[in-house]
Amino acid sequence: MNEIPYLGRFRVDNFFVPYSLEQVTNDTNNIFLERSIPTQTVFAADREVGFAFYNSSQDERLTWSTDCFIDSISEGFKKRLDDNQGYRVSGRLTWLPYDNDQPKARWSHLDMNPLQAGQYDDLTVGLNWYWSDRTRWMFDWIHPITTEQTLYGATESDLLAMRFDFNW
Repeated sequence: MNEIPYLGRFRVDNFFVPYSLEQVTNDTNNIFLERSIPTQTVFAADREVGFAFYNSSQDERLTWSTDCFIDSISEGFKKRLDDNQGYRVSGRLTWLPYDNDQPKARWSHLDMNPLQAGQYDDLTVGLNWYWSDRTRWMFDWIHPITTEQTLYGATESDLLAMRFDFNW
């Protein structure tokens, strides 16, 4: 339901828990080929069944969301797995102090040293060439750096990636 006075929008669905704006942003609106390291199902929750109220200010610089999810329904099976009758309540408040539609680069950092699992960093520089509102070329240079304690050991690499993105 849209345009509810004071509340904005109401949704009942199987959707991402809004811990991370990057996680809940549709792939067609992401400016990089891949999501950042902490978002890749490490700290951002997966899809859950629940309901949410969300809205934004007129200038869209302030957004908010409040949600309730059923813990005992899984993404894969969509059925009750155990006797856990718990619920999860979450919320998010964001504010954009500066609006620039041209973000140059991203630095991701994931420190798993307290778990003896190492540290992962990467620098991503992306360029998007929009042919139209539905067509774009995406180019990314990704420079990952991991420590010896990570699953695959220490590495420093350079990756070049390209995607042609057509949305209808």
